[in-house]
Amino acid sequence: MIKGIVDRFEKDIVVVEIKNGDDTQDFPRSIFPKDIEVGHVVYIDGDKVRIDREETENLEREIKELMDDVWED
Repeated sequence: MIKGIVDRFEKDIVVVEIKNGDDTQDFPRSIFPKDIEVGHVVYIDGDKVRIDREETENLEREIKELMDDVWED
């Protein structure tokens, strides 16, 4: 099973940043749920993809907090 974050879409390909953040891997868009978005945390097992919505929300919250700290007056 591969854990990653959706990085971008290129035609019929979904580019996923793999857990360590150093690598990306391309997957056919057809295996992903229709509501997939950039930034979603996903688990990929063969041709099955599951969006981890809770972890995605946690990641979004963490990024927002970091950005708020950077841009704080």
